[in-house]
Amino acid sequence: MIKLGLKTYLPILHGPLEGLDYGAERPFITWHKKDLNAAIQAWLALDPPRLELATLAFDELNHRGKPGKARASFEQAGLIPIDWLADARRACKGVLPAPDGGSLKGKVYVVLRWGYVPENGTYGAYVGSTKKTIAKRFEEHRTSETGAKGLKKYGIEPLYSLFDGCNPFAGKVCLTRETALHKALETVVPKVSGDVLKPQAEDSAAPRMTELDP
Repeated sequence: MIKLGLKTYLPILHGPLEGLDYGAERPFITWHKKDLNAAIQAWLALDPPRLELATLAFDELNHRGKPGKARASFEQAGLIPIDWLADARRACKGVLPAPDGGSLKGKVYVVLRWGYVPENGTYGAYVGSTKKTIAKRFEEHRTSETGAKGLKKYGIEPLYSLFDGCNPFAGKVCLTRETALHKALETVVPKVSGDVLKPQAEDSAAPRMTELDP
């Protein structure tokens, strides 16, 4: 049993790893074992840790039947892989249609967070949408009062592999696309937060806006 080292991390956005195909079934399939193990150790030592990359690399090593050293790196860092990431990637695939023209300013995103009660698992996800850059919106979540509840303290990083290929799109459908992504993730992630549209039968007047993202 690992004593988790989760804490309030620095409000830093590392950005996607250059050259990595986040939409691939096995993004690290061409990497050598030695390089994967070295990268996992380095990613987990960062503040905030790059848990998405470390988990994708760990899953690749596990697929090859050689996860031992990577598992030890997680234990040493006091962290655990995102156990639902592989299922979440499958659940999100093909959920959102390709952009259909117009003014493409809208973007959906998913942020990894922790801080939930034990029965909801170690990690959860926040789903949002914005007309700003994802980098700017993530900074607001981590540093300002316009961020979603809980992300200032418990936010870790965007999960790029869950919204790869989804952006950009017409800003007028932000909440519709955000809801679709949210609902897909709810099928596999223990705790998902963010805005969702209520079914018309429940409330024909307005969507449920839990944490409005301008």
